[in-house]
Amino acid sequence: MGLFGSDSDEHKARIAHGSAVIGCFQRGKGTVFNVGSTDWSYGLDTDPQVQQITANVLRRLSTR
Repeated sequence: MGLFGSDSDEHKARIAHGSAVIGCFQRGKGTVFNVGSTDWSYGLDTDPQVQQITANVLRRLSTR
């Protein structure tokens, strides 16, 4: 209701999947990576952008 003014099924469907919040912070030699998502795993099978982001993060953090 806060986003669209009503909680209609149409509005709920617009945000039902595909949302994520990503934070990556560096301090000194350390890096913190945090993802808040309930549907990230679905994107690993079907979404090239999610696949690329995941590969980038794993590659970057595995070299430290």
